[in-house]
Amino acid sequence: KAYTINNAFASFQDKKTGKLAKGMLADFVVIDKNLLSIPASSIKDASIMMTVVDGKTVYQKNMHGELDYDQL
Repeated sequence: KAYTINNAFASFQDKKTGKLAKGMLADFVVIDKNLLSIPASSIKDASIMMTVVDGKTVYQKNMHGELDYDQL
């Protein structure tokens, strides 16, 4: 909560940021591996599958690992 809801509240941004919910702005990435369940030495092999900034997809790979411009 220190980096999400509480931080948004402290900066008077809690009406539009601080949680993943419909209508809220969000910045996050989707990674192809669960970083909490793999060995630390394997984290470097994880790939970013999608990046979302302000609730908009700005980067996405398709199922073949190639950038899919049609869905951006």
